[in-house]
Amino acid sequence: MGCNCSQPPAGAPLSRDEGSAAVDYGAALFDSGSPQAGARRIPGENAPARPAHMASPPEDPQGPLGDIVSRSSVMFPDTDLEGLYPDRLIREAQQAARAPAAPEAPRLRPGPRVTPEPASQEPAVPAGVPRSPGRERALHSSGPSGSRRHEPERRGFLSRLASKVPLSQPAGRPPEFSIIIPNKDEGELLIRTVKSVLESEGPSFEVIVVDDRSKHPPELNGLWPNVFQIEGPGLGVAPARNAGAEMARGRYLVFLDGHVLVPPEWLTVILNAFRAAPHLAAMSPGIAVEGDPENAGYGLTWDDRLSIQWLAKPGRDIAEVPLLPGGCVAVRSDIFKVSGGFNRGFRGHGYDDQEFSLRLWLLGHRLACLGKLTVIHRFRSEFPYRVDPWQHYYNLLRMAVCHFNEERIGKVLSIVNESVDPTLLLARILTDDTGEDRRRWLQARAHDDDWFMSHFGIPF
Repeated sequence: MGCNCSQPPAGAPLSRDEGSAAVDYGAALFDSGSPQAGARRIPGENAPARPAHMASPPEDPQGPLGDIVSRSSVMFPDTDLEGLYPDRLIREAQQAARAPAAPEAPRLRPGPRVTPEPASQEPAVPAGVPRSPGRERALHSSGPSGSRRHEPERRGFLSRLASKVPLSQPAGRPPEFSIIIPNKDEGELLIRTVKSVLESEGPSFEVIVVDDRSKHPPELNGLWPNVFQIEGPGLGVAPARNAGAEMARGRYLVFLDGHVLVPPEWLTVILNAFRAAPHLAAMSPGIAVEGDPENAGYGLTWDDRLSIQWLAKPGRDIAEVPLLPGGCVAVRSDIFKVSGGFNRGFRGHGYDDQEFSLRLWLLGHRLACLGKLTVIHRFRSEFPYRVDPWQHYYNLLRMAVCHFNEERIGKVLSIVNESVDPTLLLARILTDDTGEDRRRWLQARAHDDDWFMSHFGIPF
């Protein structure tokens, strides 16, 4: 689980994991009939070969997700979840878990005997979680049979999360780095990644694995002293990364995919780069193809349709780039927090790393790629989890509405409209918190999107 780059930098062969679910390449993602038919999965062996011009599916709306026989409105599978913002739920659960125990009430002398009122049947909620009027109404609203709507799902998530937060992390000086690995059924690849990280030399670090509701979750707590596992909200890459960042204690955060191998000196190189370039907010190493380490990309850019393109190796050790690939991103912890982290409304897979990079630049921060450091990434044509088209297009539209001017938003809508009917996407954008985020970022930013496109020569 993690980055949006399923295409290698120079078109090297993609790996295929046993038992993994096919990405929606090729024909007929949507049936022309009932929307409930959903995204019909295409077996991997039947997926057509991708033309060479498709840079990084599924990010290219004209690439694999664009080869759709019939268009249909996309569906939103998370509409029944309590609350739109998993970061808020995580914060509430953390506050509940960290709240000190209530002091014992003083013993009073017995008074007159009073018949108590009948006990209410109010459902249990973790201590310290604030109750809003809306939540009270939701807890006590009953259907015809008297059942409370959505109560088991909400209480189950909060109680499970509160039971894991905070973890029994060692007291004392915080580590230099917090390495956050989102996981969704990565299996043995995750264990391999964690073991690779544990071979790191130099700066102190902790590893936080965020299991985002895997079918077969790992059990990593207690296996290594500086490796911790928490449960994610199950809503995708961006919420899982934010959940890990909430737990992190390090001065620098590194967001790492669960199918990456790192060299022992990588943290030392990153730390030295941050110290040598204090103006940089975030950076990435080169991303090399597993099995072909000479084939590597060093940062990303966009073409005239917002398809991502890998950049060649720079001629210097630290080179500024427009977009950082999500497979391995290091960011200063304080800047991550004040800039809002990964987009709080993103769902599933798609555009989380690109929106984060764009937002940092617009807020006045600077990003770079490291020319003398590479990590090994498993590129694959199939994922071990479902990739839903609605999430891809919703994230793209949300990014556009949050940061682009009206003309560019119109271009994005035209691109989306070539593949799917955007009616429900627009309805969601208009009724959720996207407009609030747009006002927030427009007011705070130091540059506009015209500056960004011009500065990096992006023809969009």
